[in-house]
Amino acid sequence: MTDNTKTMVDRIAMGVGGGLLLLSTVVIGLIEVLAGNNVPLYVGTNADGETVQAATAAGMEVVNNAPVVPPNLRALILVIGLAVLGGYAIFVVGYGAMNGVPGYESSSSTAETFE
Repeated sequence: MTDNTKTMVDRIAMGVGGGLLLLSTVVIGLIEVLAGNNVPLYVGTNADGETVQAATAAGMEVVNNAPVVPPNLRALILVIGLAVLGGYAIFVVGYGAMNGVPGYESSSSTAETFE
């Protein structure tokens, strides 16, 4: 964008995408630390008595440490946030530049103004 004005699409994409990324990394990470979990995985023993770490509790005889938020849910929130930001990037590059949406001009038109 050549000017500093943000459209409603910009604000929604940055708010939702960035918010989900922060939720999945910082907020859930702080919740795990405050709950006393130093590893966001299931820690337990298998049938042979070995200590194992896994993303799910399947295959464990005894679970010694379980995360507050399951790792699969945390990863899903992260992927949704990245998908929102990726979709926004495709919109800006593709739709905005090709259709002359104000604020999304191609770089060739801005390069000519500096000559």
